[in-house]
Amino acid sequence: MEVAWGFVDGPPSSLLIRPDAAWPDEAWDKGAEALHGLTQAALRREGSDVREVCRTLNRALGGAGVYSDAPDWDAFWLMRLYAAGGVRQEFSILDYARLIGELAGTRTGELQERAGRLAPRRHRASDDVAHLQTLYRLAVEGCGTRLTR
Repeated sequence: MEVAWGFVDGPPSSLLIRPDAAWPDEAWDKGAEALHGLTQAALRREGSDVREVCRTLNRALGGAGVYSDAPDWDAFWLMRLYAAGGVRQEFSILDYARLIGELAGTRTGELQERAGRLAPRRHRASDDVAHLQTLYRLAVEGCGTRLTR
């Protein structure tokens, strides 16, 4: 498992997550493993402890509304992560599609294509965040809104 986040004014940050002992091996998705290129063995070897990941996310994002392109899915996994870490999540998840729809309106498809060329998704969390940052910047530039963190 991997988590990434970013702000308007900088590169994405990401962490690999060591699978928690409470998570059943049966929940491991071999299709997702192949798509993302992250094996359980690599995550056990290179991943950070779930409690430390939770604390890092709270330090970086605490008190904020965090946009996700899959808010229901991400909220589900964050719930599992924070439960395993015994830590309270200190940020909320918001719908990125709604934000982009408000900013880009009828230009959303065109901007998604441009963002795909400038910052393609490669099925890794930090690449996906870079793509979303690029799409956001394109939408904001097109509507004359000032970029803020």
